[in-house]
Amino acid sequence: MENLRFKNLGDFGTKGITGQSSFLTGMETEKDQYQKIVKQLRTNKILKAALEDPEAKKALYDTLQSLIKELEENK
Repeated sequence: MENLRFKNLGDFGTKGITGQSSFLTGMETEKDQYQKIVKQLRTNKILKAALEDPEAKKALYDTLQSLIKELEENK
């Protein structure tokens, strides 16, 4: 539960509310990261080619899984 304070009209906007909420700030950061990943998937030719090749796609998947595991272990 969070308490939000509204002092002026700007506080009712996205930035005003998000700036007061640690939860919403975290969600916004996560959203931005996902948008960056989507952009890379759309524009990175090497990545697109890797995802079209089943062997390269599996290797990329395995690498990402290893990185995720390592990050989770080192929190």
